[in-house]
Amino acid sequence: MSTGGGGDLPFAFGEGAAEQFKERLKQLMRAQQEACEEVQAEQPAAVAAAGAQLSPVQQAIDLAAAGLRALTPQPTARDAADAMVLLFERASEAVARAGAQDRP
Repeated sequence: MSTGGGGDLPFAFGEGAAEQFKERLKQLMRAQQEACEEVQAEQPAAVAAAGAQLSPVQQAIDLAAAGLRALTPQPTARDAADAMVLLFERASEAVARAGAQDRP
């Protein structure tokens, strides 16, 4: 199965799914940026607190992405999505455990 994006994803998707995923991700990132700019304009001190809250999410995303690169291509889009969800859940749990150990 083709990724529809020139083979730049390490797992199989149906035709066009990768492009749809990328476009949706870009939309979400633009919305996040706009929201961040709005909060920063209204409450500059809140930006630092929001950044601290988003850091574990970014760490989990980075861990899940690294895990996806280590996987062999999945035979179906559903299998690829299941793998992504499982990796993100496990990465989130690992980051949460590490954060809990850092707190007194």
